[in-house]
Amino acid sequence: MSGFRYQVGIVGRGLTARRRLAYAVRALLQSPILVLEGRALLGRSRIKRPTSIRFMNDLCNATLGRGLDVGNRVVATLRKKATKRFDSTMTLDGGSRLSAEFISPLVAELRATGFAKIPQFVQRELAETLRERIEALEGIEPGGATYSSMEDWMNRGSMPRLNVNRAGLLAVTELSAVDLTPLSIVARQMLGAAPDLLGPHSWITRPLPDMTEVQKEDSAMAYHCDSDFFGFMKVFLLLTEVQQENGPFTFLSGSHRGKRHVQGRVTDATLRVEPRELCFGTGSPGDVVLAMTTGWHKATPPTAGHRTMVQWLFSNGLFGSATQ
Repeated sequence: MSGFRYQVGIVGRGLTARRRLAYAVRALLQSPILVLEGRALLGRSRIKRPTSIRFMNDLCNATLGRGLDVGNRVVATLRKKATKRFDSTMTLDGGSRLSAEFISPLVAELRATGFAKIPQFVQRELAETLRERIEALEGIEPGGATYSSMEDWMNRGSMPRLNVNRAGLLAVTELSAVDLTPLSIVARQMLGAAPDLLGPHSWITRPLPDMTEVQKEDSAMAYHCDSDFFGFMKVFLLLTEVQQENGPFTFLSGSHRGKRHVQGRVTDATLRVEPRELCFGTGSPGDVVLAMTTGWHKATPPTAGHRTMVQWLFSNGLFGSATQ
């Protein structure tokens, strides 16, 4: 497949006009789901039809990602009342994390690069407590194998990623101490609408000798673009020390704007980038990473230690990926 230039300095796998037309036709045929799931579109109920994600993928492929941006603006307009209610309850408080001095730089950085970090958003002691609780929970590998805890997985697992059991995660009461209110205001500025909060989710990654390309793809360790909702922002809370050898979240700066696509995952060799274009989610327990993951991103394959994190997602409405 011929190369396609997404923006200056970024070359990746492209989509021919014929394939884009095929995606556009299929998206058009699926478009009645927007009416059938109108309540989810407005954020009033959870999505009921899992086929909605295929519609989102097809729309993204047909428009090289820009259809999501247009859809986000339309949904934001439809949700004006909800946004007005949200704005009336969120008053910026000088000298705190609800201040313009805290929020405005984050919004500016996210708009420019699609990526931002907040050191010690959560107290280190709380982050370490969360890590202990979460690493003791049952988890599932991408292939479906189940393990009673991280230690059990370390001894018997065959994949580089373990997804923490969601039911167990929701029982971790310490998660309620993480105040995401300031980030909801950031999300409102980025999405142009009152955000809906989804999550939490948690996973652990570790080194695996001679990791195959398939294992990398199954564990989100190959570059890809998300199309979960028309508009969304992801929040990653680090619970372990994360340096380059621990496999940090990696984001291609500025790739959330302009042309992109979600046609599978691509290797580093296929998506050729300059090191200066990459943003890394390194940091310490309690640090937070914010990312507009409609852009190119991946988990860097780790070479030492392990990485544990919790993710939340702010979305514009609930239409798209299966919501929990």
